[in-house]
Amino acid sequence: MIRDLTPSQPLPRSLSPLPDEILPGYLMRLAHRAGTTVDEIAHRTGLRGPRVRNPMLLSYLHTLDETRLQALAEATRLTPAEARSLLLGPLAARYGPLDPHYTRRATPMRVINNNPWVWTTTWRYCPQCLAGDPDDAIQQLHGGAWRRHWRLPPVFSCLTHRRLLRHLCPGCHTLVATAEMIDRTDEDDLHPTQCRRRGCGTQLADPQGHAEPGLDASTRRVLDRLQRRFARLLSPSAPPTVRSTGWPIPAAQYFMDLRTVTALTLLSWPAARPLCATPLLAQVLDAEAAWRHREYERLLHGAKKHSSQAFLRPAVDALAGAAAWDVADRLLRLNEAQSHEALTPLTETAASRATALASYLRHLPGSSLPLQLALTPRAPRGPGRRWQANALDERDRWRTQTAAGPVAIA
Repeated sequence: MIRDLTPSQPLPRSLSPLPDEILPGYLMRLAHRAGTTVDEIAHRTGLRGPRVRNPMLLSYLHTLDETRLQALAEATRLTPAEARSLLLGPLAARYGPLDPHYTRRATPMRVINNNPWVWTTTWRYCPQCLAGDPDDAIQQLHGGAWRRHWRLPPVFSCLTHRRLLRHLCPGCHTLVATAEMIDRTDEDDLHPTQCRRRGCGTQLADPQGHAEPGLDASTRRVLDRLQRRFARLLSPSAPPTVRSTGWPIPAAQYFMDLRTVTALTLLSWPAARPLCATPLLAQVLDAEAAWRHREYERLLHGAKKHSSQAFLRPAVDALAGAAAWDVADRLLRLNEAQSHEALTPLTETAASRATALASYLRHLPGSSLPLQLALTPRAPRGPGRRWQANALDERDRWRTQTAAGPVAIA
């Protein structure tokens, strides 16, 4: 136990972070190695005050101020760069929903809170990855990494083990989720890869893995191809731009466009059904869209509106999410003329069902100017005509500026 140590002393034992490991997973592995509770590790590393009731803020998933970052690094004998690698903030350069510039949220707390395109209290996982490297004694004792990229909804599959990420516990059959950054932080006998729901504790790691039922070979190929594409877009070594509706935009902003077109696809479903790559994906989206429309009606008549979240919130189920993103990605990869032609039936159907929501989606904050133009009618009326003229002028200036730029990912 390390209860008697003061916050100024390094931990007697530490761990090197695993590749792509996220802070909560690292703290759980560290507590397990030290034979103590996450509460004590959090206090010792400066992430929690002296009282157990002082919470670890969800904003710590994104960014730590320099004082806390230094305290974490010193207590765990990590370099500041290693400590920072446990956070989601560094991924913002490639993933717009983590970037205050695109989300228009000034602080890490605001970027994280109520941001449906970042999993904060939802934990998706690959059971085989959690089992750890069989040749690594430390991982066999304390488990593999809970990965940062699993917190990004478009990361829906493990390419190493060719399986969709899970979101349910096989024991209690409920969402693997926590009320705070980590639950049950006062217990010292939980393994880092156990379900932390009270009364459960099922082991989530599976060193053998099991075949996924009902996923045909053609659908598996489509999903692998889409996940590899997203992985390239999220890679820091990839080109800085990607084409969206025919125009090069920052790779981070592509995921803002993906969010917009996914919501429009679900709102207007089945207008985009012919774009589904396989019959299974079409069937999955039939069910998903039906549920979304029921949820929209429920929220629309509720005390707190937020009805747009019925379509803007990504699916936690990996297959449902991937089915929608594959359609949205196909639309975004079209050239300028093709994208406008293909998106028009979606915008018209959406407007006939929910005029205000469809208008909001056409100009969703953070989405690219080319996409907004592709979603605008050819001959808008009133203020829309003036906006379109200004947007076209801005696009022409952008064309000149980007003509000699780096090659974008198609």
